[in-house]
This record gives sequence, C-alpha cells and structure tokens, in this order.
Amino acid sequence: KTGDEVDIILLGNKCDKESERVVPKQKGEKLAWEHGIPFFETSAKDNVNIEDAFSVLTKEILEKKSCVLYDLDVVALNESKKRTCCAF
Repeated sequence: KTGDEVDIILLGNKCDKESERVVPKQKGEKLAWEHGIPFFETSAKDNVNIEDAFSVLTKEILEKKSCVLYDLDVVALNESKKRTCCAF
C-alpha cells in the first residue's frame, strides 16, 4: 500500500527457473491489471526484461516529475519590475 506519489511495477522474478515456479504468470498479470501497474517477468541471470522494467519505471517517474514542475509557481527572472521609492 502506497500513496499516489509512488510509482510501482510488479516483477515476477527468476522466470528462467520455470520448473521452480510458485506463482503462475497469469496471476501476476491479473494482479498488475487490477492495480493498474505494469507487469514484467524477469531474469537477471538471463537478462530478460531487466532493462525494459527499469525503462518503464524511469519513464513513469520522469513523467510525474515533469507534471509536478508545471504546477509550481514560477517567477520569470527576465521581467523588469517597476521601481518605487527606495527600492533597489
């Protein structure tokens, strides 16, 4: 359980060890679908979906970060201010 500010992906690890599988792929896919998050079966040993999983997570984080930046109050530094008495 997390707040909306946390980006999550679901990984099924060690997909190279099919004979030792405990959770069916369909169960992982269903859980990810129910929560609206990406799902990847991965294997670090065989380099399966490792880069894809990190790329998707990174993209989601960067997209959320850029949206937050648009919401900030931004001061335009190139705008000239009218001087008043005694203001520098």
